[in-house]
Amino acid sequence: MKKHSRNSRISAITKILIENPNKLISLNKFSKNLNAAKSTISEDVLVIREILEELEMGTIESVAGASGGIKYVA
Repeated sequence: MKKHSRNSRISAITKILIENPNKLISLNKFSKNLNAAKSTISEDVLVIREILEELEMGTIESVAGASGGIKYVA
């Protein structure tokens, strides 16, 4: 499976989150789909969270635990 650039990952994660507002999505799903480590995905999510909040376009909430993940809240 192809490795994706950071810009590609950030674009894909943002698109998925915005198309699925208030839906909890696990980091494992992003990790498998984008062929990247969860730590890398977490760093990408931090960038997305910061820019969305800065532009007042919504927030990304994290849910910890075994069934945790992230979700976009408009």
